[in-house]
Amino acid sequence: MLHDQEALVRGVQIHRRINDLSKLWADRNMPQQTVVLSQELYFALLEYTVLMNESAVNRDLLLWELFHRDELFFDTGELQLRVRVDFFLPQDTITIC
Repeated sequence: MLHDQEALVRGVQIHRRINDLSKLWADRNMPQQTVVLSQELYFALLEYTVLMNESAVNRDLLLWELFHRDELFFDTGELQLRVRVDFFLPQDTITIC
């Protein structure tokens, strides 16, 4: 249970960072189509998504399905950004392009 709570907190932190970065890009009129995450942030966001999906009876199966989807999207409230993982980014890195 403690792991779930930590994953939820981490997921909320990632959400805030993406939303803040997206707002900064919007304020500067910079194009936004994709949010690129370092590996550990990408997996943390997937785990958070699974935890937030109350209908998920089998978390491992849902996580596996999310991992194998062709495209995932992050909703900032104003935009739908494609989500990508970059295994070569330094840890704890989020970029928007």
